[in-house]
Parts: sequence; C-alpha cells; structure tokens
Amino acid sequence: MSIIILLIEVLWGCRIFSPRESDPPQHNTEWNTFVVTPEKALENIIYVFQDQQNVAKYNEILDDDFKYYFASQDIVEYDISSNWNSESEIESLNLFHTSYSDNNGITLQLDQYDDDEIQTNRAEMIRYYNLYVEGETDTEIFQGKWKIILKNVSGFWKIYQWYDYRENGDNTIGRMKYELYQ
Repeated sequence: MSIIILLIEVLWGCRIFSPRESDPPQHNTEWNTFVVTPEKALENIIYVFQDQQNVAKYNEILDDDFKYYFASQDIVEYDISSNWNSESEIESLNLFHTSYSDNNGITLQLDQYDDDEIQTNRAEMIRYYNLYVEGETDTEIFQGKWKIILKNVSGFWKIYQWYDYRENGDNTIGRMKYELYQ
C-alpha cells in the first residue's frame, strides 16, 4: 500500500495531472467583432486585406444579399462577369492571400471622397483606395474608388452593395480579384 501512495506522490509531484498552459497565439489580428458603426465595417475591410486570418470572419460583415459591382471599364475591356456575391468575394480574398503570401507587406489606404450619408438603417460611403502589395523588388499598386452601401441589420452594419470605379490606370482591386478568381 505504501508503494502505491509513494507512486501517486511522485506522479503528482511531476504535475503530470495538471493542465498545461496554452500556447499564445502566433500573432494577434485586428478585427471589430461588433460592427456597430459603418466605420467599423470599413476598418474590417482593411483588416481582411492585411491578414488572411480575418477572411474567415469576413462573411460576418457581408449581407446575405451582398453584391460586388466591377468598374464598367473593367467589365467591357476584360470581359468580367458582373455576377459577384459573398461566396465569390470570400474566395477571391483567400486567393489574394495565397497569391501574395510571400510579399513583405500589404497596406490598404482609404481616403474619404465626400461626406458619408449615414441614416438609421442605411449608409453610403465613398472612398478612394490604394492597395500596396510590397514584393521583393517592387510594389504593386491597385487603385480606384469605392462606393460601399451598408445596411443596419439588428444593430450591426453589413455590406450590402460594393461598387468599384476605375480612376487612374487600369489596375483596380476588382480586376485583381476577378483575375485571381479565374
């Protein structure tokens, strides 16, 4: 009997039965869990481009009837299909991160174009955008203008419609998404 007690004391002293400490996350990702303002939704768009881990959460801020509308010039010049829903959007962002995972940095800069139209249940926000993807030797730049229409669903803002407009050049984010998706 004393051997059993001695064995239990030895095993208990080794802390074999104690739970281990969890490993810290590899890195913290920025994300607004509670999107209670339209601005928080725009911040989450930035976060989803900067960190692939956020793509899994991205569907939370897309409305069930989400539609993405490509720049009209891109539709005509590159024969882009205009049928783009939340599934296409999420898949294209996964492909974006897979294609550009070896790059040194991704930065999405949004600049306000005009005053936002924010009502109780609907918001319209227009932003110029520049997406910088830093490679080993150069930086790829995607730029244009977005009009994003959000709606308030049970207190949380969701992206309902997203329009991409070409401003300068022809390297829009919409065109990049479509090319990756093909």
